[in-house]
Amino acid sequence: MTTVRFRPLLAVLAALCIAAPAIAADKAAFDSPETEKFVRRLTADLDAKRLAQVDSVSLGREYRANEVAADSKYKGKYLFVKATVESVRKDAFGNIVVMVRSDNQFMPNSVRLDKTVAVITGMENNAKLVSMKTVSAADAAGALTKGQKLRVLCQGDGMLIGGVMLAVCDTISQ
Repeated sequence: MTTVRFRPLLAVLAALCIAAPAIAADKAAFDSPETEKFVRRLTADLDAKRLAQVDSVSLGREYRANEVAADSKYKGKYLFVKATVESVRKDAFGNIVVMVRSDNQFMPNSVRLDKTVAVITGMENNAKLVSMKTVSAADAAGALTKGQKLRVLCQGDGMLIGGVMLAVCDTISQ
């Protein structure tokens, strides 16, 4: 059993649940008490609207329509973003970045992974077992494939050269 190290972002949110309506946390079994606590707290944050849920395509559309308004709504705030993987790369500083679909096929949004990532499986589709493990960003990114749907917990970081940037992404739900 892997122990989850709660990083500052996770401490602020205190949990993770992929899509509140898609999860029946009461009926799922968890691989550890830490996973259960994490999922239940995130579910509560999503239900109470303390954590914004947004689709990556919609996020791009909002930024292109009015970057100032979108920054006010998302920049510096924690978001739970539904996305589809386009590619996985490293930036100029060696950070691992997952490029995800946006409303502009030529300018995907970027998801910059934290050094360690909590990978959660079984939270969607009312799975019977929900598990969570902490892995390196390289291991998490290495398991992703083009077209894969996932949800990431990140901090909004504005827009640069036509693409929305998400930073400090330390949770992936697959």
